[in-house]
Amino acid sequence: MANPEGRDAGKEWFELYVGADVDLNGLELGKTPGMVDFELISRECLRVTAGSYALLAKSADAGQNGGMQNVDFVMDFGLVNSSSSMFVGMDGVSLDAITWISSGIGVATSLDPGSRDPVANDDPQSWCPATAAYGAGDRGTPGATNPACP
Repeated sequence: MANPEGRDAGKEWFELYVGADVDLNGLELGKTPGMVDFELISRECLRVTAGSYALLAKSADAGQNGGMQNVDFVMDFGLVNSSSSMFVGMDGVSLDAITWISSGIGVATSLDPGSRDPVANDDPQSWCPATAAYGAGDRGTPGATNPACP
């Protein structure tokens, strides 16, 4: 969700599908691979289990984030509404990267669940505008499986 309805402050979010049990401590985020803008750091294990989604948002406060109650991690990383990219990595190695041309106002861009791997999600046809409403009325499925794209 790069472009939430109204002010973006606190409402931007994205989710990661987790394919194996992992510790997300040290997860790196940025707009350009190799240039880390944010890193998840904790003294404790940030364990997530296989088959789950990790929801990262600018705020965990439902009153500020558009009504999401299920934020896993707060990020100090902003998303750009148009012509941008994002990568996730660990220990300096890029695990996946995506690019987008634009994002609708109040509408998350959803990845078709059949295109979760790092190669399949590079195809623009694997992405579509979200249709389900959440929280205060934006559309998306934060922290849950997306419906298939038409």
